[in-house]
Parts: sequence; C-alpha cells; structure tokens
Amino acid sequence: MDRESSVVWNDERQDHGRLIRRLLKTTEKFDCVVAFAKWSGFEPIEKAIIDRLENGMTARFMVGLDFCQSEPKVLERLLLLRKKYGIEVHVGATQDSCTFHPKIYRFDHGDHISMMIGSANLTQGGLSQNYEVSAVLDFKRERRVSAYLDALVSEKDVVRLTRSMLAAYRTHYDAYHVLRRLAEKRIKRSFEMAEPGLEALREILREMKHGSAASEFSRQVGVREASRLTARGVLSKIADARRLTGDSFLKFYNRLVSGLWHSGGLHRGKTRIAETPEIFRQIVKVAQASDGKPIAETFDQLCTLANQASGIGPNVLTELLHTYDNGRFAVMNQNSVAGMKLAGVTGFPDRPSRSSVSGSLYAEFCKQADTIRAKLGLDNLSELDAVFNYAYWRDEELEDE
Repeated sequence: MDRESSVVWNDERQDHGRLIRRLLKTTEKFDCVVAFAKWSGFEPIEKAIIDRLENGMTARFMVGLDFCQSEPKVLERLLLLRKKYGIEVHVGATQDSCTFHPKIYRFDHGDHISMMIGSANLTQGGLSQNYEVSAVLDFKRERRVSAYLDALVSEKDVVRLTRSMLAAYRTHYDAYHVLRRLAEKRIKRSFEMAEPGLEALREILREMKHGSAASEFSRQVGVREASRLTARGVLSKIADARRLTGDSFLKFYNRLVSGLWHSGGLHRGKTRIAETPEIFRQIVKVAQASDGKPIAETFDQLCTLANQASGIGPNVLTELLHTYDNGRFAVMNQNSVAGMKLAGVTGFPDRPSRSSVSGSLYAEFCKQADTIRAKLGLDNLSELDAVFNYAYWRDEELEDE
C-alpha cells in the first residue's frame, strides 16, 4: 500500500483545525470518530463541512458519550445536518467495561485517502490549543480503517443517535456537570484543610455509607464480622487438632484465605506454610493468649516462631491477631499501608515483610491506625480496614479506566 506520512501538532504555524478545513475542501466522504465533541471544536469546522455537504460530500460521525464530555449542542446540530443532508450520526454504546476513545479523521478524496490519527478530540483544546500530536497519512487506497469503522456500526459498538437518546443524554449531562462542580468545590475545600487525606477517607466513608442499612459499608461490616468469628473457629480447630498433617492443615488454611481473611495473596504461601504445620499451630496459640499483652511483645513472639517456617509474613500474622482482637490489632498489608499514607501517616514499608516490620513498628502502626479510626468515627479496626480496602480497590478501578 503506497502512502506518505507527516505529523501535525498545535502551534502558531499549524494546528489540527486548519488541517481539517484544508483536507475537507476536496473530500468526497468524511469520517469523524472522536471520544469527545464540543461546540468549541465543531463550530470552527462547521462551515467547511456544510460547504462540502452542499457539493455532494457524505459524512459519518461517531461520538463518545463516556464521562459526559461531549456536548448535547453538538449532537443536536449533527441531527439537524442528518435531516438536511443525510449524514450518519452514531454514538458510542454505553459499556461499563470499556471507553469509546478513538480520534480518527478520515478523508476520502476519490483518488486518494487522507487520515489524521492521534490524540486530538473534536474540541477547541484538541484542534488548536492543547499539546496534541497526530500522524497524517496519505494512501492511494485504504480499506482497513474503513472496514474497522464499518464494523463498529455493524457490531453495534456505536449506535444510531435518536432524539430520545439525545434527550436522555442531555439530562444525564446536565446532572453530571452540576455534581462535578459541587465535587470540585468539595475537593478544593479538602485541600485547604489541614488533613486533606483524612478528608478523602471521610468522603470514601460517606460513599460507602450511601444507602443507610443497605449501604456498602453495612454490607462490608457484616461480612467482616461474620468472617472474623468463623475464622476464629477455624483457628481453634487448628490449635486443638489431635494430629495436624500438611494435608489437614491445608483444609483449614484454605478456608481462611478463601474469603475469611481479606488480605490479598495469602494463598501464595500456603504450601510452604503446610510444610511446618506445628509452627503455625504454635503461632495460633500465642495469638489466642495475646489478650492484655503489649502489641510489640506479642508480634515479636509471633515473628520468632514465623522465622522457623516459610511463607508466614506480616499479612498472615496481623490477620491472625486481628481475628482475635479487632480493637487492638490492625491488619498490616499493602492496602492498609496505602490507606495510612493517604491519611498522611508515613514511615511504614509499602510492602510489609518479616525483615521490614518489627514489633515496635507494628505497635506504632496499630496506634496510628486507631487514631485514624477515632477521627473517622469508626467502631473498630475491621471497619477501618474496610475503608482502606475500598479506597485501594476504587483507585485500582480508576487507573484501569
């Protein structure tokens, strides 16, 4: 496939908008496929589009609706152009698992094809103001991108925009932007406070408590308390077993790491722990007798035993202690350390290990965790761990988006 290529970016000599207007002058078919479309981006090229439509050009628009960034005014205008000139107007089908995010401008001139593919949305920022870069490709023949766009339509990844869809989107758009402005004000106030991270945790807690008795917070608290009581029973069976083999130990331990304990990755070390089940039994008995004993002393005792085995780190030891007393012992793992850091409490290893966590450090972790618990108005450290986990996994979801 013969082709030429160049690059366009936005500066005082050139920008995406000027190139689009130039390429439209000889275009017979125009495809505009963007994640966001705003009036500030559409209005500067509208006249060039209409001039070509008046002279027989066909056009197809595919616009994303994710994050409510595309403006209803643009979609309204496209529907009017569809009525007058027969252009195609599609919008990204709403999906929870992915985002409609391409930026493709395709110009079919009859004897050759031009395409601009890069980062520029159909917005003023995208076409002229932002730092945007796109590849500009010229082909004698081009079918792959055209077939891809056709498939988006046939496979219903984009759907034909209707008046009822636009009306529903406009309502959603208006509400979203009102709520966003309010959220931005709350965020600004949070950063002006002495403890912005703690305010972020309060906001997370408010989100979790939305729905009162049926809230995510109530569900988490109920599940964790039931899990903790069940885990205590499983640990008692390990401590009281007449004969504890590797296989019998694994039957008990699998119950703990398959939902009763909430740290991630606990299952990875189970076969190594099963090689010395009696060591684990001794660890359980020390934890059972921890009531009233200093946190640092208890943790150091557990570490002394854990050093005789393999696979038993702070996440296992602190889950075990937390099972017996969720008022004194905090779960210490990657999630909870991240939650503490969000609250402005630092000085703990991002990935706790036997070599990096001493009894005194763990005691300080529990002390700081209890301070945060009290500031958030929570009843125990299980509730704090639920908030930390929610914050951690919500952050992971947002990164994936």
